[in-house]
Amino acid sequence: MLEKQIVAVFMGGRASEHDISLKTGTVVVNSLDRTRYTVYPVQLCRDGGWIIPAEPFSGNTPWSPFDEAAGTVAIETALRELRRISPDVAFIALHGRFGEDGCVQGLLELLDIPYTGSDVMSSALAMDKVRSKQIVAYHGIRTPRWIVVQEQEWKMRRSEVVMRVAREFRFPCVAKVPEEGSSFGMGIPKNEVELEKVMDESIAARGHMMVEEYISGTEITCAVLGGFPGEAPVALPLTEIIPKNSAYFDFEAKYTPGASEEITPARLDPEITALAQDIGVRSHIALGCGGMSRTDMIVRDREVFYLETNTIPGMTETSLYPQAARAMGMDFRDLLTRQVELAIAYHQRKRM
Repeated sequence: MLEKQIVAVFMGGRASEHDISLKTGTVVVNSLDRTRYTVYPVQLCRDGGWIIPAEPFSGNTPWSPFDEAAGTVAIETALRELRRISPDVAFIALHGRFGEDGCVQGLLELLDIPYTGSDVMSSALAMDKVRSKQIVAYHGIRTPRWIVVQEQEWKMRRSEVVMRVAREFRFPCVAKVPEEGSSFGMGIPKNEVELEKVMDESIAARGHMMVEEYISGTEITCAVLGGFPGEAPVALPLTEIIPKNSAYFDFEAKYTPGASEEITPARLDPEITALAQDIGVRSHIALGCGGMSRTDMIVRDREVFYLETNTIPGMTETSLYPQAARAMGMDFRDLLTRQVELAIAYHQRKRM
């Protein structure tokens, strides 16, 4: 019998998506194939501390997140613990800043530990919605028009900014913090007053905001499964998203069971389906993504607009990526195994 590989599942983190990450990590820990892997849950806490158990998860009963109030260790101790358990792969279930943006990926590169998802540069680029839009637009992919508003500019010339938005995009428009995920720091202001409110509430978080034109249409997402070195990535069936109680696919619609209707495959004709899947794969390649990505788009009439790419899609019970994988015949456990195998293959390629 082959020796089991050790997989450390990273979850939690310091970002606003901490709780969602714990949900993803919990599902991953409980779903990884126990016949192939020894699993250690690694919990990164809101205060910067870490929790790494002395023993792996037994799998006898469902695992649930650790109580952070019971005690954490500093990163110096955590690094020694990682050396002790010597993981063959780190499965990154972190969302948002410090986890999806290249920070943890860089740490794992220094530790020479293979990890799932995308590398440092790709993670950082995809996390920044301004940079990712610039890159995909360069590659001929259509995206809603946008501007970036700096905090200093907003403080000194807010009326001019509002007038520019009204003139170039009209209302409603979309205002968002470019480096956040799960719709944190995002709003769809319907007029000048609402735009000012959204900007005032969020612009100080990162020192700038992105404002873009609002595209009314059908929300879809394209999950992409990375290929092994030398192989092309593959687009999975598209998912159509219909929020029931929200104007768009916001935090509540994303993570509340039953808050949105998700139809896989999407109800699009073959030509638009092929176009959207092509955009998903081209975006994946343009940003240099690794084992997986999920690109969100809007379809208006016969046009498809790129919105953003997620390099660590959610893996909760309401998540879209596993749903797309099931639609092509891949169950969740096999999807996780594929990600672990891709992580090892990518790491070996780097060492050649």
